[in-house]
Amino acid sequence: MDWTTPSLAALLAGIWERLETGAERRDDSWHLAALATVDAGRPAVRTVVLRAADAQRRALVFYSDARANKIQQLQERPRVEWLFYDPAERIQLRARAVAVVHHQNAVAEEIWRARPDLNYLRYLSPLPPGTSLPAFLPPQVEVESEHEMAFRNFAVVITTVERFDWLALFPDDTHKRAEFTWNGQDYDSRWMVP
Repeated sequence: MDWTTPSLAALLAGIWERLETGAERRDDSWHLAALATVDAGRPAVRTVVLRAADAQRRALVFYSDARANKIQQLQERPRVEWLFYDPAERIQLRARAVAVVHHQNAVAEEIWRARPDLNYLRYLSPLPPGTSLPAFLPPQVEVESEHEMAFRNFAVVITTVERFDWLALFPDDTHKRAEFTWNGQDYDSRWMVP
């Protein structure tokens, strides 16, 4: 991507292209992103894996254990902010979005079945993420298959982008910044002071 483009439309297309690459390639710096939510009135930030990016739907997607604190936070306050940063290109992207959690529904099931490479063992813990480990783990009574148990804990979070704030910190100090805000039909775009 040529980040020096003078065209806001080309820049927006390049942002989505870069997000799609980040979702597809594990070695890409935008594959891992910071995601901020609100927890009891305070910010809560963690790293998530970008699993999909879809410009047509304005969607950024990640997966989670449905028992994780962030899922409850999203159900209470669905507004989030993503932060992507590429240290080699010195490009930062913030994406403000609204999240919808899909758990044990058709959307989650479709993704679960379509991803044979999905490591479902991550969702098999008898304890929720962030739980203190007891001296002994509780015994598990297996009444369903591991696959079914893992799906029960699997959630897909689809966030719909409302605003991008793009910042380029070019080495020659010719920094650039742009904002793209969804107006209901298209993006209102403008250059901003970095």
